Amino acid sequence: MKPSLISSTIFLMSFGVGIFQANASDERIGIFSSPTGKLNFGVEDIQNAEVAEKEDNAILTIYLHKKASEALGSLTERSISQRMTFAVCGEKITDPVVREPILSGILSFYGLPADQIKKILNTLKGNSSCSQW
Repeated sequence: MKPSLISSTIFLMSFGVGIFQANASDERIGIFSSPTGKLNFGVEDIQNAEVAEKEDNAILTIYLHKKASEALGSLTERSISQRMTFAVCGEKITDPVVREPILSGILSFYGLPADQIKKILNTLKGNSSCSQW
């Protein structure tokens, strides 16, 4: 199954424009990019990240802080019908087509291998760095 980022009332996708300072070591851990712009983000831009098991799939959900959420919403508004790449530590995770602006700051990903989800989650929570990838 190809990894997916889905947009619905339960699983919302949000993207924005701007560059945010990452964690204390100034490490930018992730990026959202489309032809209309990009957003680099760090650990402090993430309010929470969690994994839920659902049947044979794990679902990774990321909750962004307000400033990052607003920036992501702005980027998705300009990126309708375009591919948006989500990468962590330089590794492309997925690149769905943006169907609607994501204004909630909540991102959910499914269809990723369990070991990749664990690695992403640990990085987003600041428990590991990109140098450990």
